Amino acid sequence: MNIRAIGFYIGHLLRIEGVLLVPALLIALFRHEHASLRALGITILILAVLSMALLSLGRRGPFWKRRREAENSRSGEGIHAREGFVITALGWIALSLFGALPFYLSGAIPHFIDCWFETVSGFTTTGATILSEIEGLPMSLLYWRSFTHWIGGMGVLVFLLAIIPMSKGNGETFHLLRAESPGPSVGKLTPTMRHTARLLYAIYVALTVIMIGFLLAGGMPLFDSIVHAFGTAGTGGFSIKNASIAAYGSHYLQTTIAVFMVLFGVNFNVFYLILCKRASQALRSEELRAYLGILFGATVLIAFNILPQSQSLGDAFHHSFFQVASIMTTTGFSTVQPLAGILPHDPYRAHHHRRMRGVDGRRHQGCARHHPRQGAHRRDAAHAPAPYREGRLHGRQAAGRPCDPRRIRLHDRVHRRVPAFHPLHFD
Repeated sequence: MNIRAIGFYIGHLLRIEGVLLVPALLIALFRHEHASLRALGITILILAVLSMALLSLGRRGPFWKRRREAENSRSGEGIHAREGFVITALGWIALSLFGALPFYLSGAIPHFIDCWFETVSGFTTTGATILSEIEGLPMSLLYWRSFTHWIGGMGVLVFLLAIIPMSKGNGETFHLLRAESPGPSVGKLTPTMRHTARLLYAIYVALTVIMIGFLLAGGMPLFDSIVHAFGTAGTGGFSIKNASIAAYGSHYLQTTIAVFMVLFGVNFNVFYLILCKRASQALRSEELRAYLGILFGATVLIAFNILPQSQSLGDAFHHSFFQVASIMTTTGFSTVQPLAGILPHDPYRAHHHRRMRGVDGRRHQGCARHHPRQGAHRRDAAHAPAPYREGRLHGRQAAGRPCDPRRIRLHDRVHRRVPAFHPLHFD
């Protein structure tokens, strides 16, 4: 295991993260956000010191030496598959830990584990959040929160390969890119991995800038356009509004975001083929055809399914297309409240929703855990009429006795509508 090489690349990653924090620092300075300014400044200083220490102790020698001299003195050393996986794992952990410091040091999120969760969710483009009042965060931290999506969307190691010169002929770039890739194999679009990484990031940046332009044309403020473009490009879905994209109420903005969610979900090899004037070969891609086929098929099915709850056919297709694109690309933006306009609003559904909330809340209300041996005495109740079963279930919840959500009977409308969403979960 080449420890010095691992330290060298981790040092580069930390240095890059420090540079990427500078725009958030400038926003805090311009907005007079003193707590955020202090937190971001301390974080950048920590990253600068650690990165210089790791680079000076790395396998390429002290950072003040010339790169060529350092490479010649250690030309026999390198990294292989094992080092590549270690660099990837440690790099993501280090980026998340230090990326959480601005939230914690500023006091915007009191507990460090919550700060770490938010940052990991951003870098991995998961999109989960612990925040219930998103709009209460300072603007600089909102920017950094969404920017983690953009960084993680393409992969920070790909960015490292695009800007940092590597040793030639020893396969370092291949091992790093293979460790970063989620698939079983990795290929390259150009003769060298570095040029491939640069090309991928060029496409990524170009699509992001074009999306910002379209959002600005629709009347969205500049800051909102940038952060929502970051969330869309990374397919993570962090928004600066509590109501997500529904807060804007503009069909143009929502449709623009939906279209770019679809574009960012396309394999970038397709864009490369189009740029090389090989559009016919790009359109023959089975992956692209399956992706678009499922997308448009699910959009039509769900649009007609929610038509009775929609104002018009166009409104149904609008919300259906946005939600399908958001789910298929795992972005997570929304234009409606959960289940709104999908399931019919009737008293049974409202009652069932309250009942499920009661069952889910049993962990916090001291309700005993269900045990298989305790199901025998409820066998007769399972065949009783629905009101009796519901009464027995509510009685057990009120008494703090075992609750079994499997005994809850779903309405027939729910059973008819749920299968329509199954195709969206195939990746």
